[in-house]
Amino acid sequence: MFSVRTLLIATALMPVSISAVAQSPAERAAALKEWRANCSDPDPDLRIAYIEAALETTDRTTIRTCLKPSLTSDNADTRNIALRAALASVERLTVEFSMPDAYHEAMEAAGSDTTKQNKIKGQFGYDTQALNYSNGQIGLVPKDVSLGAQNTRWYTIAAKSTTEDKFFGDFAVNGDTLSGSGRVQYGSGVDFNLNASLNDQGELVGTGKLYNSSELPVRIKLF
Repeated sequence: MFSVRTLLIATALMPVSISAVAQSPAERAAALKEWRANCSDPDPDLRIAYIEAALETTDRTTIRTCLKPSLTSDNADTRNIALRAALASVERLTVEFSMPDAYHEAMEAAGSDTTKQNKIKGQFGYDTQALNYSNGQIGLVPKDVSLGAQNTRWYTIAAKSTTEDKFFGDFAVNGDTLSGSGRVQYGSGVDFNLNASLNDQGELVGTGKLYNSSELPVRIKLF
């Protein structure tokens, strides 16, 4: 006997039959609009069912179309499952580190005074070193990531490097926040951590440390 949950998911899967055959641009656009509308349903339970159905299609455009409105939803449960769904569907993420606001504010206040500029650069030396060392980026490739899991494990990769079992990061999803730590292959290995939450653009923003840096701004684009 079918449960209400099963019926919801079965209903959500109906648009898949449309995209399973060759479509004209107009048909494709109509199908995507239908997904966008369904995934924005005011009923949180039905919206979650559509998100699950979108993942089943394995169509990246469909998944992105479905998740975009849910990542910025005002419903906490919807944001949580949308974040977990986004993480479960990506092939790679890039963690972007940048210099702290205090550095930019101090440099602006210093103006063209090179003595003051050099002093500020010395104060933020570890931050500059960390960003120069890594080009301000760490790549994350899914190792053990699924929609139903709160805890995830990712391979960590530096620029032009490949995945290795000894370099990875463990991150937990709590609500609309991703947090955790890992080690990435820069030289013999560099430790890092991060704590980032969804903003109103559907991106993860927050802070993190890389090597010996202070707390640096962090940004992760999910799509």
